[in-house]
Amino acid sequence: MKKKLIPLMIAILCLLLVMLLSSGCSPWWLKPRMIKYYSDDSNYEEVDCQITNCWLSHGYWQFTANILTANHHLEDSHHGKYFFTVRSEIPVELSVDDLLTIITAGHTYYLNWYFPVVQIKKGEETVLAFEQGKQDLLAWIEDF
Repeated sequence: MKKKLIPLMIAILCLLLVMLLSSGCSPWWLKPRMIKYYSDDSNYEEVDCQITNCWLSHGYWQFTANILTANHHLEDSHHGKYFFTVRSEIPVELSVDDLLTIITAGHTYYLNWYFPVVQIKKGEETVLAFEQGKQDLLAWIEDF
């Protein structure tokens, strides 16, 4: 009887260990921290950038860009290449070489995640207002 229980107990312990170790990577674990971080206006900064590549993914703009602002505080998780995502619908198309002033958060929660853009200015035109972009980002996190 005891010999039959030992493999079962080992299997259950292994399963629990895998669940525990993988829980740090799951969205439900990070969601409260992400909402707290991205709700705080002081975690955002304005940077000037030039788009090097852009595409639509599931209806949202994503782009890579060279950062033109000298003293920014964005984490460098892509070896000098900065990836951004816009979780809002915007009324203009983005193109390679566009010069933008964006507001983004300097921290991402997963390795190689894109920086969320919550405000976009293209020239003098505000394409995405900060409050709308932040509201859309937080709604996206809630639905994640």
